[in-house]
Amino acid sequence: MNFAITDCLLSAYHISTLLQVSEIAKQERDHATSGDLLERALFSFGRSVHSSFSQNLSQGKARLDFRRPENREFWLAAWRYICSLGMRATWRTAFEWAKLVLSLDPDEDPYCVRLVIDQLAIRGRQPQQFINLAESKYLIERWRTPPNIAMTLGLALSQLNEPERARSKLSLAIQEYPWAAASLCQELDINPIPRPIWGRQPLGNYQTLLCELYVTKAKDIWNTPEATSLLVEVASSCSNAISEGIKTSWLLEFDEMKVARHTILTDDRALISLLDRRITSKFTSTSDPLPPEDNLPSYTTGRSGSQARRNLNNPDDILREYATLQFFFRGLIPWLFEGEGAINPETGAPPTEEDFEQRITELGVSPETIAERTARLQELRRAMQEFEVDFEDDEEQLGDVHGNGTDSYDET
Repeated sequence: MNFAITDCLLSAYHISTLLQVSEIAKQERDHATSGDLLERALFSFGRSVHSSFSQNLSQGKARLDFRRPENREFWLAAWRYICSLGMRATWRTAFEWAKLVLSLDPDEDPYCVRLVIDQLAIRGRQPQQFINLAESKYLIERWRTPPNIAMTLGLALSQLNEPERARSKLSLAIQEYPWAAASLCQELDINPIPRPIWGRQPLGNYQTLLCELYVTKAKDIWNTPEATSLLVEVASSCSNAISEGIKTSWLLEFDEMKVARHTILTDDRALISLLDRRITSKFTSTSDPLPPEDNLPSYTTGRSGSQARRNLNNPDDILREYATLQFFFRGLIPWLFEGEGAINPETGAPPTEEDFEQRITELGVSPETIAERTARLQELRRAMQEFEVDFEDDEEQLGDVHGNGTDSYDET
């Protein structure tokens, strides 16, 4: 953690660093620091965009290509900020940010904001805005209506004192998704559960995942006498119209990568366990969860030949870069540099390759980054030997943990 805080102070507005350290702070339950770092990251984005972007954004015309890694950093920062706002119960602001993220790519919706925006709207006391969004022709044609939108639409109409429309919409939602209504009744401890939906279960992991994503978070907005009475009344009146759940005319199959991305970002292990192992095996970094297969990198991280030669010809540049890389590895896993008696404080045993891999996974550092920086460290070390510059021999300890520095990661 010493590395993270110090590195953040040295690069106070470096977006990748801010996102990484913010996640570390969140894992350590320091939510105030985590939120502050996210705000810095968003401020950095605001300072770097073109002057016309904010105007287009206010008009709903701004679009970002999710295939670009730099754009995905904005999506990630915004999503985590929405979660941070939710922890502070500033729901109206969270709802506005959700609309902003959705407007950046409403056709693709790569983070599946549609699966949570209804709850943010109701918690933020914006039922009319949610109704306008859910009933807009543009989104209906592209989304159909997922279970959470269908169920919450009836609740929103009820809050606006439109009981007939509320019953109609909720009845249609329950007919299409009886398993969502049944699960919601169970979470609300409604007893007895209305007979038409009693015992209804989702079919398969996909419906189970959508059901759990909604019910676990939305049960609080339904936990009022008015809402529960409406739910029981409408569910009880659907006796002859409940579908078997085999065909749901409203439910459009989401792209599995998008739903998986949304689920992973919830950081709920129970929900993540419902995902196909084929998908979760591709999740390698919290800094860029499940990047698209058609990724479009804007540049490569490798140094140009002239830049590398220039640094290797200047002892001051060599020392400066060597110290920076050494600081990176010290902060990444501090007990690695305690000499032959190094002990992993968590296991009480000497560090292993598995310890190192677990640590970089927790920090969201890719194996490619480790390999690249280790190789650069070796290159700098050789240059320092040529200039007869003194340096600490920490790299040998680094090589002892994961082979000879780069070999164990070149294959990854």
